Amino acid sequence: MRCIRFIGIATLMLPAGHVLLGSHLVKAEGIVSPIKLDEQVVFFPTAANLSDDGQTWSVPIHGWVFEPEEDDLLRQSFVQELEHLLDVNEDPAAAAIFATRLRPFLVDNERGKQIAVRIAGAEHTLPASERDGHFLGSIALPAATVAPLLENGRLPFHAITRPDDTRAFIGVTHCLPPAGVSVVSDIDDTIKVTDVGDKRQLLENTFFREFRAVDGMPEAYRRFATTGANFHYVSSSPWQLYGPLAEFNRTFGFPDGILHLKRFRFKESNVLALLADPFAYKLSVIVPLIESFPKRQFILVGDSGEKDPEAYAAIAHRFPKQILHIYIRDVTNEPADAPRYRASFGEIAPVKWQLFTNPATLDWPESATTR
Repeated sequence: MRCIRFIGIATLMLPAGHVLLGSHLVKAEGIVSPIKLDEQVVFFPTAANLSDDGQTWSVPIHGWVFEPEEDDLLRQSFVQELEHLLDVNEDPAAAAIFATRLRPFLVDNERGKQIAVRIAGAEHTLPASERDGHFLGSIALPAATVAPLLENGRLPFHAITRPDDTRAFIGVTHCLPPAGVSVVSDIDDTIKVTDVGDKRQLLENTFFREFRAVDGMPEAYRRFATTGANFHYVSSSPWQLYGPLAEFNRTFGFPDGILHLKRFRFKESNVLALLADPFAYKLSVIVPLIESFPKRQFILVGDSGEKDPEAYAAIAHRFPKQILHIYIRDVTNEPADAPRYRASFGEIAPVKWQLFTNPATLDWPESATTR
C-alpha cells in the first residue's frame, strides 16, 4: 500500500503503483518526480480561475520540496537567536509546542527539483524548485474534463512518485466560479490571538503557545460561509507555519479556504524578518488575487494592530467596484473618527467599512450576491 502524506488533509492509503484520478484509482504511468526517499513534498491549496469563454481552467500549483534536517548550524543559530530574544524557560508543554512549530524551519530546501503531478487525468512536469524549495506553475485544463472530478469545488491532484516509493503527496486547488464573493481575512489578531503589537508576545504566541481563536470570529465566518462565500486567509507568517495554521482553522471550525503566507529563507532572513511590516506584502497578495477574478466581489477583514486599514483602503480605492465591504477589528482602542481612519477611509462611503469589537455585529452586506 502507498501512504499518502501531506499537510492539511487526512492520510489515505493506495495500492502500490496506482494514483488517484478524482475518486478513482488508476495505474501510474509515464513521468515521475525526482523525489528521494528522505525528501518530502507539501502542496499548498490554490485558487483556479475559469477563462472568459468558460472552456479552460487555469490551475496554479504551489508546492515545497525539502529534506528534514535538524543538525544544520545555520538552523541551530536560528533556534539560539529565538531563545535569546525571548529568554524563556519553557515548561514541558511549551517545549513540545516549540519543537513542533520549529520543525518545518529545520529542513534542507531542495533546489532544482522538477515535480511531476497527475491532475484531471493528465501528467504535467512543473518548473524546477527554487532556492527555498518552493515551486510554482500553472496548468491549463479543459473545463469539461474538470467538471466531473470536482469535490465541493475542489480539484485534487498529486505528485507522481517512483514505483518503489511507499509515499504519495496530494494537493488541492479550489476552482472558484468567475462571479461570487470572496472573504479575504487577515489572520493575526483578526481571527487568531497573536498580540502583534508586543513583539515578545507575538513570538511566544507563535512558537510556544497553543493557537487561540478570537472569540466570536469562527461563528461570524461560519455565518458568512452559509451565503456561499469563498475564503482566503492572508498572513505575513512564513509558509513554514502552514501546517499549524491550517490545523488552527480546522480546530476552531473556520470555513475551509486558501492560505496565503510569506516565503522565508534562513540565508536571506533572520528571526526579526518574521516581524516585518506586512503592508507591502498584503498588497502583493491581495491585488493580484482581485485582478485574477475581475467579476468577483470581495469583503476584506482585518484589525487595527498594524496596517490593515491603510492597506485595505488603498485596495478599495484601486478596485471600488469589487470591494463590497471592509471590516476592521479594533485592537488599539481608536475611535472611527481617529486621524488614521479619516486619512484612509475619508473618500470611502461610511456604509462600506466598519470598525468592530464584537464579531456578532458583523452583518453580511445586503448588496452581496454569492450564488
